[in-house]
Amino acid sequence: MRVLLVTESYWPNPDGGAQFTRRLVQGLCSDGNSVSVWAPGRKLHSFKQKDKISIIYREKSIPFLLHLESRMSFFPFFRSRRIFEESKPDVIHIHFPTLMGLLSIGAARRRGIPIIATNHFMPENLLYNLGLKPRHFAYKTLDAICWQYIRWYYKKVDFLTSPTPTAINLLRKHNVKGPMRAISNGVDVASYSKATASKARIKYNIPSNRPVVLYFGRVDKEKNIDVIVRAAAEAMLNSDLHLVIAGRGNDESRLKKLAKKLNIYEKSTFTGYVPDLIKASLIKAGSVFVISSPSELQSIVSLEAMSCSKPIIAANSTALPELVDSGVNGYLFKPGNSHDLAVKISKLTSSQARMDKFGRASLLKVTSRHSNRATLDQFEEIYRLVIK
Repeated sequence: MRVLLVTESYWPNPDGGAQFTRRLVQGLCSDGNSVSVWAPGRKLHSFKQKDKISIIYREKSIPFLLHLESRMSFFPFFRSRRIFEESKPDVIHIHFPTLMGLLSIGAARRRGIPIIATNHFMPENLLYNLGLKPRHFAYKTLDAICWQYIRWYYKKVDFLTSPTPTAINLLRKHNVKGPMRAISNGVDVASYSKATASKARIKYNIPSNRPVVLYFGRVDKEKNIDVIVRAAAEAMLNSDLHLVIAGRGNDESRLKKLAKKLNIYEKSTFTGYVPDLIKASLIKAGSVFVISSPSELQSIVSLEAMSCSKPIIAANSTALPELVDSGVNGYLFKPGNSHDLAVKISKLTSSQARMDKFGRASLLKVTSRHSNRATLDQFEEIYRLVIK
């Protein structure tokens, strides 16, 4: 099959959607498909590049104001015709409901090419970064406008996917129509499970003689990482712990100031950007993985931590409870409640046997339900279905 994947966020962007789409492209190519990608570049002009055997059509772009690490196209009107003529796709796969996707839908419809879309977007994340609170009139108004736009946009595609049943139910709850299926983002379990912690411990000076509480991901305000910092400070009153905040983003300096204010900066590591080559080693260096975001449609990094046999403590919100069986492979805590998180951290890290047991359960869960192979098989099945 010839597949054209259209996304507003792609490698080397640090977000989970960008990681997933590149892994999907590489898997599709390994299965013998011809895959092209239309995505923003990091320049003010358009260009074409090769990534192994896939072709990337890079669109001229500017930094995304709410997240400067990412780029967004700003005038992609004249490239779709050339891209379609060169790639000759059998199917279009769109990953963000933005202008590039809308232009691709129009081009595909004119050529009779089927379209599938994968939704990674939640209005809550955008509105939170704008500094709006859920009870605010502006929040409610913009939330309603976002969902109206999503309904209108996805009505134009032939098949819609999202990473979890929770994500699909959310779309249906907001009256999004049409054929849908939950397909996990998947994870390369083998590459993470065989990693070792030594490289990351040396590089970032992470101690090995006490439990390490780890967060890994974008360090942005929407992720509620201050809850983790406050919880770690409370847990450290009774336990000898070390905190690692891995990743970069617009909230990094505020979190460092908070750690200093709470007198735990000397027991904390802020890594900044983490190269892909050491990512698995860093996750292995953690004793427990914590995620505090209140609005995750899955959380790829949580799947990666589970592949490293790590227990998970997650906010009891959106799709995160699908990954955590409380008391089996980790614990759920009340979203935004640092005290509840501190209690769960202390309970888990007080017993190495419990951490090991929960870690084994995490690995079993991710292996049985979230393998890359299962994800690829399902997408290829849907491609064949809509082409037929």
